[in-house]
Order: sequence, then C-alpha cells, then structure tokens
Amino acid sequence: MPYYSSFPKKSFDTKIDGIVKNLKAAKKSDVSTNLREYAIAASIFLSHAETENYLMDVVDSLAQTLATTLPNSSKLPLNLKSHLLVAGLNLPYVSQLMSQKDELKTLSSINKWFSTPSVCFFDESKALMSLTGKQIYINKKYPSLSNIEVVMARLGINKMSDQLNKVAKKDIVSLYESFGDLRTDLAHNASLPNSSCDDIIKNLSDLKQFVACIDKILFSNYSKIIGVSNWKTKLC
Repeated sequence: MPYYSSFPKKSFDTKIDGIVKNLKAAKKSDVSTNLREYAIAASIFLSHAETENYLMDVVDSLAQTLATTLPNSSKLPLNLKSHLLVAGLNLPYVSQLMSQKDELKTLSSINKWFSTPSVCFFDESKALMSLTGKQIYINKKYPSLSNIEVVMARLGINKMSDQLNKVAKKDIVSLYESFGDLRTDLAHNASLPNSSCDDIIKNLSDLKQFVACIDKILFSNYSKIIGVSNWKTKLC
C-alpha cells in the first residue's frame, strides 16, 4: 500500500526547509561569529517547536477524523478507549475517595461520568461525539521521546521507539535524543553547542526523517481504521 504524507508533515518539512535556508545564509564568510551562533541556537529551538506543532496537529487531525468518520467506538484502539476513560473519570480524585473509604462519593463520582457525552467512547450503541487532540495528548505535547511514546501508546501504537528505528532502518531514536540534548543544554544552561551550521543542517535532516517515520507509522495503523480515502481527504 502506498504511503500518503499528512498535511501536518508536509507543513513541518516546509518549516524545516526554511530553517535550513537561514542556516546556509549564516554560513557565509561575511556573517559574524556571534550572529552565526545565534542562528544555530534559534534553529535548534525553532525546529523543536515545529516538531511539537507537527505532533499536536497530526493528533488533532486524527482525533477529528475518527469522530467524523466512525459511526461508533467499535474501531477505536483499546488503548485509546482506556486513556479516555482514565482521563474522563479523573482517577486521581477517585483514588483519593477510595483511600478515604468513602464509597458513596466514589460511586457518585463515577456515576456522573456515565451521564456525560464521553460515554460514547465505550457504548457502541451511541454515535461518537467530537474528539480533539488535546483529549489525547493532554499535558504530553512537549516532543520529548518519552512523551511521544506515551501519546503513541494512547493511540494504540506500542513500542514506538522500536518501530521508528525499524522504519528508518537505523537508530533514528538516538539521533533524535542527541539533538534534544542540544536544546536542553541551551534552555537550562544557556550553553551554545559546539556545532557548526553544517552539523545542525545534518541534525535537521535526521529530524525530518524522524517525523516522516512517525507519519508513516500513523498512516500504517490508522489507514486501517479510518480507511485510506479518509486519510487522504481528511489529513492530506
């Protein structure tokens, strides 16, 4: 089956290409060292921001497509159903009530959830309500590898790192983490990387491949759920 790149991935590529163009301009001999270093630092921050934008956009597009194309929750991945249940029930609060041995309040809290529209994610007799990407990623939108693995698991895609390396046919995960370390050093230590413009351009090439692998894995899994035609019309 041919793979169809999502619109969020195409938009991501365009933004990264623009960053690369600026880095190439910063390589020119008439550009001062200070400006070149600022260009490198900005490129690291901006590319991570664009990675976050891609993840938010593609998850939101998937969520909306699921809600508008599936008649009920029967085809939703079990992990996604479980995540929506945990999020909807506010389990930390329920656990607190249970620890206090207040069964009446515990049952009352759970009963309230059954009267909300979210019950459609489990009751296959009901039509799906609207679903947003924020309901899926919640507080996991920052594009660390651990957050990406959590969000993908919520979408029913387990062992994401292994799948990424398999699709890339190399250790793309380690390359992504190494590039993330540059951003962390900049953000927390104000430490400019000992990297040239060419080094960062290579990092950005690897980053594009990393995102492309995510997109391919999502397509492989969700084209089976929503259909290839819906992927092409709703996400491309």
